[in-house]
Amino acid sequence: MKNLKRLFVLLFALVLVLPFSVYAKKDSKKEEKKVVSAAEKYSKYNHTNLAETLEAEGIELENKDYTENDKQITIYLFRGQGCTHCQEFLTFLSSLTKEYGEYFKLVAFETWQDSANKELMDSVAEQLETEAGGVPFIVIGDKVFPGYASTYDDQIKDAIMNLYSTPEASRYDIFTNVKEPENHDLVVGIITVLVLGGLVATAVKTRKNNG
Repeated sequence: MKNLKRLFVLLFALVLVLPFSVYAKKDSKKEEKKVVSAAEKYSKYNHTNLAETLEAEGIELENKDYTENDKQITIYLFRGQGCTHCQEFLTFLSSLTKEYGEYFKLVAFETWQDSANKELMDSVAEQLETEAGGVPFIVIGDKVFPGYASTYDDQIKDAIMNLYSTPEASRYDIFTNVKEPENHDLVVGIITVLVLGGLVATAVKTRKNNG
């Protein structure tokens, strides 16, 4: 019985101490938090640049002098390997490199064969307060193109130039602005303590009934 009482005291102490220890941990992490670039955030996902994506689909890059650099704006493409409309969009981008190649680069995520990329597409769509019904799902700044048709061409050009003309420090990038997962350590900790407390209480009640 004395051991059970001691356990109750320990559990009560944990309930008091746990919130402070968790918040202290969060504050420590906050102090160490550094600015993470968009590239660092999407680097853990399988992705390809324009040349690699075109090659994967057997599409020729029309501007052989096309290169990618940090000054260009980023077009994010969620695609499916062999998707007809994705191929049409990529063909358009290939032709666009002749006149607009200095302004944009591509980061593409294949979603049909990569479940993590599919989840990423859904997360990005949610962040942009829309739905990704399928591919291609194209993001340029805060502009979303859910699918592709040649009627979008002028809108895509405008989105590229509008984002490029925005000062680099002010350009919207979904991966720079993506929300970080919530920290549930406190909730999990308290639930654990409560469950343990309930088990101890049940043990005490059972022991009294049997005694």
